Amino acid sequence: MVRINWTKSAFEDLKNIANYISATHSVKESRSIIKSIRIKVGNLKVSPQTGIVIDGITDGAIRQIDEKQYKIIYKIISSEQIDILTIHESISINRNIF
Repeated sequence: MVRINWTKSAFEDLKNIANYISATHSVKESRSIIKSIRIKVGNLKVSPQTGIVIDGITDGAIRQIDEKQYKIIYKIISSEQIDILTIHESISINRNIF
């Protein structure tokens, strides 16, 4: 089974999403969204190739999965490790993170 590593940036993204949803909607909604993101990421442990390869990235190691309106960008480091790089709302991705 693959080990999931949350980068500092991705962990900060998750905290920022939680804080924003709590402030603009509710704590309950925030917990629900964060839980669904974590479940989606957890599924990568058994199916790391699930995500789509991001256009313009030729080696196929950097992929994207979607959960609700969030884009979860991850990198397959090895057959034993995946790094979660960032989580963004919307379709615009900052390619400078790669």
